[in-house]
Order: sequence, then structure tokens, then C-alpha cells
Amino acid sequence: MTDYDLLVEQASAGADIETFKNSNAGRYLYQKAEVDELAALRKLAKADPGDKETIHRLQLEATAPRLAIQWIEEGIRIGKLAKFTLDEAKAE
Repeated sequence: MTDYDLLVEQASAGADIETFKNSNAGRYLYQKAEVDELAALRKLAKADPGDKETIHRLQLEATAPRLAIQWIEEGIRIGKLAKFTLDEAKAE
């Protein structure tokens, strides 16, 4: 795969991810991830500092939705950068 092919693939994937994020299903999942992360963090704030097992479980519970949000945002960001790079190359 050439650098050009990779950029095209990244730009396309980024656009697809952004379209998904803005769809009904994407908005639902994105908002659900935010709500679930916040709920876990609230529970974590109230957890007994000596209860290492509960703290670990709640940390994992908060991490999963945060990762999903990060993957979505990263995919969009990489796609936009790839598109910008392709557009710049065409302009030269």
C-alpha cells in the first residue's frame, strides 16, 4: 500500500466515522458512552479508598466508554488530517 493509498483510506474512514457519529445510532452510542463514563466516575468518587477491588472495577468501568469516545474522535481527526494532506498535495 502506498502512502497515497493509506491517506485515501484514512480520509474515507474518517468521513465514515464522522457520518456514523452524526447518525441516530452514533449519537445514541456516543451519548451512552459519556453517560456511562460519568456514572462510573461518580461511583468512583464515593468508593471507599481502602476497597481496592471496587476501585479497580470502577476504573475499568469508566475506561471502556472513554476509549470508545477516543477511538471515534481519533478516527475523525486522522481522517481530516489525511484529507487535508491529500488536498494540499493536489494544490501543489
